[in-house]
Amino acid sequence: MRNELDLFMKMCILLGLSTTEHAMKQPKIQALINAKDTQGVYDLLLVEQFYQDAFLALAHVYNIPVISSATFGQQTFMSEMFGIITPWSYVPHGYLPLTEHMSFLERVHNTYTSLRMDLDREFTYFPK
Repeated sequence: MRNELDLFMKMCILLGLSTTEHAMKQPKIQALINAKDTQGVYDLLLVEQFYQDAFLALAHVYNIPVISSATFGQQTFMSEMFGIITPWSYVPHGYLPLTEHMSFLERVHNTYTSLRMDLDREFTYFPK
C-alpha cells in the first residue's frame, strides 16, 4: 500500500505542476500576471483546486475574492481550507478504500495517510 500511496502522491504533484506550468506560460495568463493596472479590474477569481495553487496568487495581485471548484473534493487538504471539517480519525481519506466505520487500526492508517499527504504537499509540492 505504501508504494501505491507514493505513486499516487507523485502522480498528483506531477499532474498539478505540469498543468500549472503549461497554463502559466500562456500569453493571456502572462498578461494577467504582469499587468500594471490590477485594482478594480476583476470582481472574482474562479479556480480549480486540484494542485493548481499557484493561481491563488492572482487573488492577491488583483485584490479579489476566490471561489474554488473541486472536481475531486475528497482530498483532506480541501477540508483544511475550511477549518478541518473532515477529522482524520473519522472521515476516510479519498484514496483509501475505507468507510466511516473504521477499526482502530484503520483509523490509525487513515490518519497516517492523511498526515503524510499533507506533509508531502507542504514540503514537496508547495516549494516547487
